[in-house]
Amino acid sequence: MIDGNIVHMQYTMEGWILGEIVTVLFQNRNNINLGLFCKTLEEVNFFPAASSLNKLDDEQVVQVKPVMFLGCIEIKFGSIYYKFNKQNQQNLGFLIVNRSWSDFLSYPPTTTITRKICLEVMEYFDSTEAIYLSDMYSYDYFYDNTSWSDIKKSLSRRFGSPANKVEDIYKEFEEHIETDGYFIEKR
Repeated sequence: MIDGNIVHMQYTMEGWILGEIVTVLFQNRNNINLGLFCKTLEEVNFFPAASSLNKLDDEQVVQVKPVMFLGCIEIKFGSIYYKFNKQNQQNLGFLIVNRSWSDFLSYPPTTTITRKICLEVMEYFDSTEAIYLSDMYSYDYFYDNTSWSDIKKSLSRRFGSPANKVEDIYKEFEEHIETDGYFIEKR
């Protein structure tokens, strides 16, 4: 879709480059039932924001496909991927939304739908916080056995304080754009 001079794209998960995809780390409650979560995803109206994104992306048949890889369970739901690291004792979940990081930061409709999807997940898993950051930084935190407080300390050392608003991360200069930073969603 083209909006003014900005081209808004969706990326396929098989061919993206690090730093281009929206990722969200969230805490989940202990002893989650991923089988029940998969069945819940299949219910049409349980996650309305996720379902609307899949319709927007013309996902004709949305199947819930759990896959085990390197000790992690990845559940593909159309344009959204949910990951759970079964080896991580910190009960971290990981959400990947098939939207570019710069679009998420600068294009309000992408920001809105992504945040709605995250809030649905946070509510389901009884999370009080979620951290949005570029996939360039998020994988290390997800695959390492890092605690929630240590993730926040590390991000603070790396980027400073979290952004007050998502769009504050996006900085446009005469010759380049910077999109380094993070945002913490609270519920």
